[in-house]
Amino acid sequence: MIDFPLSLATDSRILCTWPEIAKQIDERYFALGGVNTTHFLPYSSIVPVSVGGRNAAWFVTHSLFKGVLRHYRRGGLIGKLIKNVYLWQGVEKTRSWSEYRVMAYLYIQNAPVPRPIAAFYHRQGLTYEAALITEQVENAQTLIAVLQK
Repeated sequence: MIDFPLSLATDSRILCTWPEIAKQIDERYFALGGVNTTHFLPYSSIVPVSVGGRNAAWFVTHSLFKGVLRHYRRGGLIGKLIKNVYLWQGVEKTRSWSEYRVMAYLYIQNAPVPRPIAAFYHRQGLTYEAALITEQVENAQTLIAVLQK
């Protein structure tokens, strides 16, 4: 396990690095039921990421941070059948918590990665859905955009 200062939010399904956010964060921040850009949830603005990915990421602005909310979605052939659920194998093996811990470790090591803000999973029987919020990197570009230059 990576030694990183984690703050478990009131909701035990959420990992959060920022104590000031951990006190107020809940599942509304992750909008797994669907993001409605006319209802901003706890954000002052929410804008879909228009380039790359699987149409499952949004730029979000909160009073404490500017971030990217990303829902985990499957790609390829299986993604056409099963879009956003994964087999439950325990909390530590959820995609969001695993990626959060790796990013947190890399961030502490001063690697060029965005700061992870919070990770969430929602279990439903034998499956779960997940989401991750990271700090927004200003002027970031997709790998394809960089390679095309």
